[in-house]
Amino acid sequence: MVDNQILSSYSDLYKLSLPHIRMIVKNLPGMGDKKIDNIIAFLEKSKSNELSKVINALGIPQVGEKTAKVIVDHMRKAEGEKLKAEGFGTQDLMAYLGNQEFLAGIHSIGPETIASALDWIHHPSNQKLLQELESYGVSFSNFGAPIARDSERLQYVRFAIT
Repeated sequence: MVDNQILSSYSDLYKLSLPHIRMIVKNLPGMGDKKIDNIIAFLEKSKSNELSKVINALGIPQVGEKTAKVIVDHMRKAEGEKLKAEGFGTQDLMAYLGNQEFLAGIHSIGPETIASALDWIHHPSNQKLLQELESYGVSFSNFGAPIARDSERLQYVRFAIT
């Protein structure tokens, strides 16, 4: 699909559900209705993934699965009740990922990760990518479950040492 210039970025995958794109893809070798249907079903499911998975999938250097979860957990704390009332979108995500003070306030994130996230989010093509993803229906408001802190994991565990 990339060789045939149907896709130029991964946000273009969401165009596969468009009838005219579907017809073009169907004519490619190894692509049939069933395979296209499976891809589209997977893409539809991905639109409601947890925000940490979306951030991880963006491919921001230095920001892996665990760092993405920590960032989202801090966003959840900062947003509080506003999340329920107003939702969370592209502009909100860009504001947090582009806020050096916010990122620096996260204990487990170092200067290299902060610089990497700031460079990534301030690049116009990446901002456009986020806006395209939102226009295709990708949700940025599924914050998932809060991270269980180490101290909380052992909160109700009792030991008897004899």
